[in-house]
Parts: sequence; structure tokens; C-alpha cells
Amino acid sequence: MNRLPLYLIIIVVVLFSCKRATQNEIKVVRQKDSVAEKKGELQRMKEKQYVRSVKDTVEILKKFFSPDTIITMPTFWKHDTGKIVKVAIWKPDADAEFNMNISEDGKCHTNIDTIMEIPGSKGERYLIVFTTLEVMKDSSLGGCHSCGADYGAAFLVYDKPSGVYGIENYTRKFTSAGNFGGTSDSIALTDFGRDYALLIRSGFTQSGECMETDEFFDARFFDAIFTVQGCDIYDAIDSTESTSVIRNMSFLPGAGHNGYKDIKVSVVNSYFSKPTKNQVTEKSTEYYTWNGNEGRYEKK
Repeated sequence: MNRLPLYLIIIVVVLFSCKRATQNEIKVVRQKDSVAEKKGELQRMKEKQYVRSVKDTVEILKKFFSPDTIITMPTFWKHDTGKIVKVAIWKPDADAEFNMNISEDGKCHTNIDTIMEIPGSKGERYLIVFTTLEVMKDSSLGGCHSCGADYGAAFLVYDKPSGVYGIENYTRKFTSAGNFGGTSDSIALTDFGRDYALLIRSGFTQSGECMETDEFFDARFFDAIFTVQGCDIYDAIDSTESTSVIRNMSFLPGAGHNGYKDIKVSVVNSYFSKPTKNQVTEKSTEYYTWNGNEGRYEKK
């Protein structure tokens, strides 16, 4: 039986040992990198993507806006007047300078409008709504008759292992609503077929015209879902006629599309001539269905 020369055996052993050592070294480095990545990710999550309590408004404002300071002042909310709130005052970046309300001091003034528990979540899902207003140096509101508050939001989900609330989604602004520099008339969570939606109701009055609009937004992702102008009444003193359009929205029975139910809007359109005292009333019905490809409701 032929045997390999001794020097070949030595070379094979050395090469095999080097390969094993290299593999072990790579494995150890990868393990270290993996542990470091997990620790770093966990730290980043704790620092940036979690809040410890939905009741700690100061922590929430610091987490989302990194304010220069936080002050205490009375609220400007139409639906909750007389309440003392915390206001984060922060320096706007280029996007905020262009898209958000800037106060007279050149900064953004943001407070927590409301914190709402998602029904049925047993304290594990919350929607936080922020409002950013244009505030003057004398603490009054700026803005014109059609100018409103900027609305932002955060959606939090409770993480049982860590005992904190994870920030699933957040935006500084998803819409503007209200008038005379103030907030909308009311906000609420409402069942909207597949899930809950945030309803923002705003009224507007000018030169004999009165309007009320309901806007629905996805409570989790803040996308606009549906808008209905509940009423539009025109009755100016110097006008020879008055008109009114009243719309009532309801869901149709059935599964709908992608969990969003079909919508029915009943419309009553009235016209009144002051000189002839003649009144004409017309009734009609509009139907809307969800278009999953476009991510919005469309009129049938």
C-alpha cells in the first residue's frame, strides 16, 4: 500500500486547520455582530420608537417633537375649552416651514389634542392626536377666517414583553381643519367598516353661507378615507334666494369591498325664492364603493 509523503500530509493538516480556524473566526465575528446589532436595534427602539406611558404627556411631546421648551397654557380647542395643557415649542425644519403653522416667534407650537383608546383593544392600542396652531406673542391665535389647526397623529401598540408602547405609525401633519386659527368643532373615533376611523367635523361661516364637513381618516395610517359635506346653507341678507343642501351618510348592509362597507348618502336640495315665496325641494341618493387599487371611495 502506497503512503503519502510526510510533507504532503503536513500540508493537508495545516490547510484543514486554517480552514476550520477561519470558519470559527467568521462564526464568532458574525455572532458578535449579530448581538451588537440586536443590542443597538433594541436601544434605538427604546429611545426612538417607544413611549413608556400614554399618560405622560411631557414624555410624548419630547419623543415626537424634541422641543426647545414645554410650557403650560389654556387650550384653544373648541370641543374642550378651559383645560390647561402642555405645549411643545420646537424649531421647524424646512418641511415644517413650508407645510405647517408657524407662530409669531418663528417656531411651531404643538399640543396633544386628545388620546383615544381604540375600542375593543383592552388598553393595547391608542391613537394620539396632535394640533399645531399659529400663536401670537400675546397668546392669541393668528390666522384668517378659513385658517385652521394642523393635525398630526401617532398610533401606539402595547408591547407586553417590554411593558412599553411601540410607535407603529406617526406623522406631524396629515390634515388641517378648523377656522379663525382654531381647531375643528369635534373629533371622535367611529366604526368605519373594516376598522375604526378618526372623524374630524368642522364648521365654516362666511357672508351668509354656513357649511359643515365630516372628514374620515384611517385611525392607524391617517390616510383620508371619505369626506361628506353634511350641510351647505346659503342665505345672505342682500340675496333674493336661499339654498340649502343637507347630506346624511349611512353604511349599506353587506361585506363591502376589502372590509370597507358601501356608503349611501341621502341628499336633500332646497331652493327658496324670496320675492315669489316659491320653494322647491329635490331629493336624491348617492352611492359610494371602496376601490382597493386606488385606496379610496368612488362614486358609483
